[in-house]
Amino acid sequence: MVNLLMIAYEFPPLNTGGVHRILRFARTLPEHGITSTVVTVEPGSYDQESIIDNKILDEEPFEIIRTSLKPLTPIQSFTNNYYLKIVDTIAIRWKKKLIPELDELTRKKRYTAFFVTAPPFSIARLTLTLKNRYGIPVILDLRDAWSNWNIAPFASYFHFKMLRKLERKCIEKSDFTLVTSNQTKNDLLQAHPPLAKSKIEVITNSYTSKVDASSRSLDPDKKNVFGYVGSFYYSPERQRLLEKKWWKKKPYQFLQFLPKKEDWLYRSPYFIFKIVSDLLSKHPDMIDNLELRFAGKKPFWFDEMVSKFSLQSIVRHDGFLDKQDVLSFQRRCDALMITSAKVINGRDYSIAGKTFEYLAIGKPILGFVAEGAQKDLLVETQSGIILDPDKPKVSAEKLRDFLNGKIKVTPDYEAIAQYSTQATTLKLSKIIHNL
Repeated sequence: MVNLLMIAYEFPPLNTGGVHRILRFARTLPEHGITSTVVTVEPGSYDQESIIDNKILDEEPFEIIRTSLKPLTPIQSFTNNYYLKIVDTIAIRWKKKLIPELDELTRKKRYTAFFVTAPPFSIARLTLTLKNRYGIPVILDLRDAWSNWNIAPFASYFHFKMLRKLERKCIEKSDFTLVTSNQTKNDLLQAHPPLAKSKIEVITNSYTSKVDASSRSLDPDKKNVFGYVGSFYYSPERQRLLEKKWWKKKPYQFLQFLPKKEDWLYRSPYFIFKIVSDLLSKHPDMIDNLELRFAGKKPFWFDEMVSKFSLQSIVRHDGFLDKQDVLSFQRRCDALMITSAKVINGRDYSIAGKTFEYLAIGKPILGFVAEGAQKDLLVETQSGIILDPDKPKVSAEKLRDFLNGKIKVTPDYEAIAQYSTQATTLKLSKIIHNL
């Protein structure tokens, strides 16, 4: 049996999108002759707003070792300031407890490789320590793009270049770097031309349930429920900061730098509401055929956005649901909605983790998406319809045809099957065995 040592700061019972990826790997790798030991932190190490769900873990086929995390020192609190830091302080605060634990584990057992998953992105820096200290191959799992995570401006061009330098160093030191979309791989290779294509492998997120790939269309004689699950990576304040010209900012913000222009309003429900509003303004009788349901942590700006489009009568927010309730919620919906950020004159790299659950459930997916990896996946799997947020009136008519039962969605089962946990874990297992 091959032994793998996984290092994951974010791990159940923490309930965020990224934790399910490594949990599925750890659960499924034994089928390929690989047993895992997961080193993580105590649940109390997360901030008070973190969502803990003790139902996620069961009797697992792998060992979990939890350590504590040092609190921020006064100096670290000072250097953790937006204008003084290049990366977060999680790794440096964890190392004092983590390294002795790893010393003991590697003394007792022979491990084929380390598997280091990030974010938090400072965890990626551990690849440098691990390779130098233990001489064991390292797989770096980047669940999100690092220097391309552009939800807010960098403090300055210097901060951006230093982060890019650290990113390249960590990827070069690792034996393999995993990313979750082809677009992320292309972005990294463009940012760091010397990197070999063979060092970066695309292993997407995945689904675990049985796939329902039957053809579906809507019943025009009933109220159809369109559901959305999860968070919106959108903040009105951050958005204003992204859009402001430098001379309109406060003096201490003059040096802020954006490597590319992104519009995160597209990741919010704004264009869902816009397209539905355009539909109802032209066809008001269709208000009885549609309900929009949302599940997840409700943002403070949500109700105001609903009011802006006068959709209070057909929009409902169910709040946070645990994993089982989320699956039940999705199955009750007639179609499921997804959004993506828009990269100005470019392509978005992100594929929302919930997309893969959507694929398995088999309900038509309504993609309110711009150009990028999210749209590519929906087109490839033929799992839904694309409603272009930049053409709301055209999309509104397309949505009308869908509600009237004139559009049938027939998913491509073979295309979907490559995103199962079995398929993605098989891909990972081959990398580990080759090491």
